[in-house]
Amino acid sequence: MGQLQKAQDTCVKELQHHQYRTSQIIQSLSKVEPEPKSEDALRKADLLRKTEARQAQLDDLAQDLPRPNGIYLQIVLGSVNLFLKDAEKFKYKTEYEQFKLKVTICIVIWSILCIISSYRVIDAILHFLLVWYYCTLTIRESILCVNGSRIKGWWRLHHFITTAQAGIIIVWPDGVIYRMFRLQFVTYVCVISFIQFCQFYYQQGCLYRLRAPRLPL
Repeated sequence: MGQLQKAQDTCVKELQHHQYRTSQIIQSLSKVEPEPKSEDALRKADLLRKTEARQAQLDDLAQDLPRPNGIYLQIVLGSVNLFLKDAEKFKYKTEYEQFKLKVTICIVIWSILCIISSYRVIDAILHFLLVWYYCTLTIRESILCVNGSRIKGWWRLHHFITTAQAGIIIVWPDGVIYRMFRLQFVTYVCVISFIQFCQFYYQQGCLYRLRAPRLPL
């Protein structure tokens, strides 16, 4: 196990070095301005194409090597090795989607209950559920990113903001302003959760297309 970790560290360092050198070559080539349609221009275009292809190959190799956990995971989980094998990555991604589906259904049902009733305790349970759900999502998505998932930064930022927002609403005292706000917010939560429920089937299709090329014929 120690030899494997050492080999992985060596590969990561070498890969980072090659990625840096490749980016430097591309940056240097971009500064060269030969005469249009000249031999130098053709050579530049060919070299740039080959360098970009090599950079794409290096990016593909990086998907199979461990990545740093990042500040957020370091704070939450510490320096744990979160790198997963290919089969484990697919399984974890599938469990992530199933988790979202199950909790989203609970949120839709509970938000409808909040719409048809008006009790602070029921509202508080919904807010606690939102905090727990989105906080868990941020951790799971960070682990997926460590393992090569290309989750958009704006999507993760939205979940961080939603976690903070739900935490603030929990401590919002019951009063006239809260009563004016709650129905709009709960309706918004219900609609967004229903959209996420529909999105599950799209994500299932993406997961199938991701796995299909690897299935034996």
